[in-house]
Amino acid sequence: PNATDSDLDQPEDFYRNGFFGVFKNELKEIVGTFGLLEYKEGIVEIRKMYLLKAYRRKGIGKFMMDFLMRNAKEMGYDEIMLETASPLKEAIVMYEKYGFELSKEDPHTSRCDRMYFKKL
Repeated sequence: PNATDSDLDQPEDFYRNGFFGVFKNELKEIVGTFGLLEYKEGIVEIRKMYLLKAYRRKGIGKFMMDFLMRNAKEMGYDEIMLETASPLKEAIVMYEKYGFELSKEDPHTSRCDRMYFKKL
C-alpha cells in the first residue's frame, strides 16, 4: 500500500480515465478489477488488471481487454502499454493475442519484469 498499490487508496485521484470492477451477486463481491492510467502523453497504461482464478476462461478477461482498448482509443490515446510478470503466463498469452509487443524498456514496477506496448 505504501508503494506500487498506493494509487488504490484514492483511485479517483489517479484513474481519471476510469477504474472498474467486475462484480457478482448483485454488486456484493468483486471478482476482478481493471483501469487506465495515463503513462505519458499519447500513451495510456492498463493497470490493476486482476481476475479471480474461478472467473478466468469465461470471456471476462476478453471483455475487460476489449473495454480498455476501446476506451483508450475513444479517449484519443495513440498507444496502450502494460507491465506484467513472467509467471503470469495466461495473461501474457492474452496480451500477445491482442497484439501487444514486448518492449526492451525496463518496467517501472518492481514486481514486474516485462513491459508491452501496442499501437491503437
